[in-house]
Amino acid sequence: RDAQESRELGDVEKRQETNRDRQRQAEVERDRQRRTETHRDRQRQTETDRDRQRQRETDRDRHRQT
Repeated sequence: RDAQESRELGDVEKRQETNRDRQRQAEVERDRQRRTETHRDRQRQTETDRDRQRQRETDRDRHRQT
């Protein structure tokens, strides 16, 4: 009986370890996704800023021509 209990406890510990590993892996994946999204957001903002700057320059050039 003690051997059976020991095996059961070992099984519980293995499941807990597996669950912790899965949880860590999920956290790493969420962190990677957040970093990717942040990078994309920065790229989009940079593109938007460039577009606005080009538009201001175009508007200024048009104004000078008139």
